Amino acid sequence: MSTAMSSDMSLESLFNRKLDFLTTQLLAATDVERMLQRWCDALVPLFNAERISLYLASPDGASIVSKVTTGLNLSQKLLFPVSPQSLAGYVAMTKRQLHILDAYDAVALRTIHPDLKFVGSIDNDTGYRSTQMMITPIVMNTLSQKLRGVLFVINNKGGLPFTEFELDGCTRICKSLSTVL
Repeated sequence: MSTAMSSDMSLESLFNRKLDFLTTQLLAATDVERMLQRWCDALVPLFNAERISLYLASPDGASIVSKVTTGLNLSQKLLFPVSPQSLAGYVAMTKRQLHILDAYDAVALRTIHPDLKFVGSIDNDTGYRSTQMMITPIVMNTLSQKLRGVLFVINNKGGLPFTEFELDGCTRICKSLSTVL
């Protein structure tokens, strides 16, 4: 086995152990509301990300509303309709994970859906530049596949795309989140 392959396997193994630990913490929380911010803060280094945002579905399921945003001091809640008019809304609508390599690549976004857009107003307001994104639906695992929310992992600090094991890990986290939300 090559050193690079062994290193990748040990990184994945370490990632999975940390992911399991954070999942156990979440599932054991007695006050989920208070735990979510700390838990999302802990996810940032796990994914080597710059930011994480957690959106929850509105009671009527027509929109998603920001619940936790790390690395961003917002006074107002962000709200997106469940539609292809935004990345978060599209993931909420399709209930499928998206892995975006460049949020500003309008041509690539249109290959996913003709109406899909990146809403860059927060970037414009803050001077931040979103690039890579791993956007995963939080869905109740029942026949109805009821939407609970969307988890946004933004910008790998290394500038690289998120890995397959990170994509899988995000899906696993969202399955756990669906049980506590």
